[in-house]
Amino acid sequence: MVAIGVRVVEYSGAVVGRLEAPVDVNRLCAVAAGDPARYPLLAGVDKYDHTYFNSRQSMVLVQELEALAAATSDVGLAAEAVRQLAELLRPARGRPHHRQLVFVGDQGGMTRTPERHLDRGPTLLGRPTVARWKPFGAPHRGQVEHRPRLHRVARCGDFLFEKRRS
Repeated sequence: MVAIGVRVVEYSGAVVGRLEAPVDVNRLCAVAAGDPARYPLLAGVDKYDHTYFNSRQSMVLVQELEALAAATSDVGLAAEAVRQLAELLRPARGRPHHRQLVFVGDQGGMTRTPERHLDRGPTLLGRPTVARWKPFGAPHRGQVEHRPRLHRVARCGDFLFEKRRS
């Protein structure tokens, strides 16, 4: 079984902080899953995929972590380590407010590690994900599309945006 990793990521994809301590986040999530009414956010962490929490959700998550650490002594270290990362999402002067707390799961046995996958930004099977803009009324799947000349192509990170002439 692959351990769940935890990190704080900015909107740009930059990793601000990560869980370095060897704590058992899997056990923490398993204990929370035993009482989903009391720990709804922690119980929802998927051990096979990424689970994202925004700054508002992370403040509720901090309360859940504190309650879980007080109720169960064997997950106290893991709860404290994750709580410290969640504090990086608290609004502060000079700190970007577009941060997310990410629980990095197993990804269903992918060949590369989930941490490297998350660091590389938006990808699909190791290739950059491409977002293409289509004008209103563009043909749907199965319809023939004539290819008008491109008017403008803009690249933003791994995304490619095309604006076509009408």
